[in-house]
Amino acid sequence: MERWRERLAHLVDALLADGLVTEPRLAAALCRVPRHLFLPGVDPELVYGGQAIPVRLAGGAAQTVSSEPAVMARMIERLGVRGGMRVLEIGSGTGYNAALLAELVGPSGQVVTMESDPHARAFAEANLRAAGYERVEVVQGEGWDGWPLGAPFDALEVTAATRDLSTAWVEQAPRLVLPLELAAHDWIVAFRRGPWGTLAGRGAEACAFVPLRGRAGVPQPPLRLSRMWTVAADRSLADEGSRLAALLERAPERHAVPLPPQGSRPWTLPLYLAARHGPERILRLWYEPGLRPRTHLAAVRHLRIVAVLGPEAQSLCALVDPVEGGHGQLELWTWGEDALAATVREDVARWAMEPSAEDVRVDAVPCGGPTACSRPGSPPHVYDLTVRWPHVPPAA
Repeated sequence: MERWRERLAHLVDALLADGLVTEPRLAAALCRVPRHLFLPGVDPELVYGGQAIPVRLAGGAAQTVSSEPAVMARMIERLGVRGGMRVLEIGSGTGYNAALLAELVGPSGQVVTMESDPHARAFAEANLRAAGYERVEVVQGEGWDGWPLGAPFDALEVTAATRDLSTAWVEQAPRLVLPLELAAHDWIVAFRRGPWGTLAGRGAEACAFVPLRGRAGVPQPPLRLSRMWTVAADRSLADEGSRLAALLERAPERHAVPLPPQGSRPWTLPLYLAARHGPERILRLWYEPGLRPRTHLAAVRHLRIVAVLGPEAQSLCALVDPVEGGHGQLELWTWGEDALAATVREDVARWAMEPSAEDVRVDAVPCGGPTACSRPGSPPHVYDLTVRWPHVPPAA
């Protein structure tokens, strides 16, 4: 057996053992596509190690990323690709994901992959041709518009993070999977088209993707509150930034919060809190040590901090992992109003009993036009998003 085939077999075996690949057809497709042909010049040990690999493209400043095979597999499984389907991929990357799709749709199906950057498009096309995937059509265009020349499609996959949904995608395919920016985090969500352009999403998985190039890919920029604190949200915090910075200058009240037995999945928590309080109230915080030491922050180093912001930024509750790796507990840090702290503490206890996001619902309803509705402090958007956790009512 050639060495790369052995490495690839070990990678696929690991994905199967970890439950990251459950469909035999997808496992077979992974075994047939030589990933190293899509990452020329990269060490094969790295190629088949399962990591995401950034690639600087020749002839331009653009950079693409080959996502982790596990993440690609999870997205493809959620899309439900079958033989004979016509699939549109937005964001060609290295071309590797399009090759997997081509294996699954088979000779009676069709895969179109599109890129907005000409260097990225040429790179993906060269890799696909070198690997023998001549039937994959590689096109250049604005991903937000989809590919009307080839529509309709049976399924559409977006491989870069987006903060909104395009009506073109919904019109061109009845099923979509994409990394959605929601509650200040990225989530893989699979949608099915309903009546009147509505979308129903079931299940979500945390992920991290580069933003989609173009109109919907520019995320709400993080706000630097001080030398030590930076915050991100689904909306602008410019009007509340000074009050939020003043809160964070004070030492918080700290309380230990146990993690659920499934401690490897604690970061479904932002989505749970979004279902309870609304995505616009969920923040993501970063702490960077400054010149002046703060004893109450001494243990926090570049860890994920999810927070709920109270009305008018008068209170804040943050869930902090104070030790790398978790070790079975979070800490709840609270600033301001006690009522919000009590609510969030109860939220975490309820979430801990059922932390899986497999049955979470993400519903998308069209606003009626690209400027018909806008979240406070945010750019106009096309779809309103609602998160529903099973058996969990929104907070009052």
